[in-house]
Amino acid sequence: MSPSAISSVASALTSSTTSATAQTPALFSLAGKTVAITGGGRGLGITLAFAVVEAGGHAACLDILPEPSNTEWQALTKLANQLGTSATYRRCDVTSEAEVTQILEEISKEGDERGAPLNGMVACAGIQQRVPALDYEASDFERMLRVNVVGAFISVKRAAKILKDKGTGGSIVLIASMSGQVANRVRTSPSAGCVSGSNHNLRVLPAQPITPVNQLCIKCVAR
Repeated sequence: MSPSAISSVASALTSSTTSATAQTPALFSLAGKTVAITGGGRGLGITLAFAVVEAGGHAACLDILPEPSNTEWQALTKLANQLGTSATYRRCDVTSEAEVTQILEEISKEGDERGAPLNGMVACAGIQQRVPALDYEASDFERMLRVNVVGAFISVKRAAKILKDKGTGGSIVLIASMSGQVANRVRTSPSAGCVSGSNHNLRVLPAQPITPVNQLCIKCVAR
C-alpha cells in the first residue's frame, strides 16, 4: 500500500464523526473484551485491529516486526484513545510455541487487570513470495508453511487453552486466502489450503464447546 493510500485510510479511520464508527458498537460490540491479533504490525492484521477498536474492544497486536507500521499504528492508537480502549504491540515469532504461550499469557493477565479479559484470537500472520514455480526453493516453501500453517496452529491452540482453562469462552478466527479454495496465480495455494483444512481440524479441539472456530477467506493481491 502506498504512503498516500495509508494516510487516506488512517485519516478516515480516525475521524470521530464517521457514520461507520458511530454505528459499529450498535451492530457488533466487543466492549470489555481483548482480542489478540497475529500479524498485527501492518497490512490486513492492523486493519483488523482497527475493527476491534471500532467495536469497543482492546486490540493486542503481535508481529515479527520490531515495530508496527508507524503511520497506521499512530492512527490506531489515536482511535483507541478517542474511544476509551487500547491497542498494544508485542514482537512475537508465531513459529515459537514458547514465545506465543508467554505472550498470550501476558495479554490475558493484562486483560483481566484492565477488566477486559482475553476473549478472542485472530490468526492473521502470514508470508508469501512471488517466484516462478520451477525456481521455488524448498527451503522457502518450508518457511512459508512454518509461518502460515504451523504458526496459525500454535496461536489458535494456545489461545484456546487459555479460554478453556478460564472457562469464559471466546471466538477464534483464522485468516486464509481464497487460494485455499480455487487456483490463483498470485498465491501459493498449498499454504492457503492447509490453513483452510486446519480450520476444520481445530474444531475438534477440547475447547471447541466453548470456543467457536471460524475461517475467513480473503482475496489478497501480492504486493
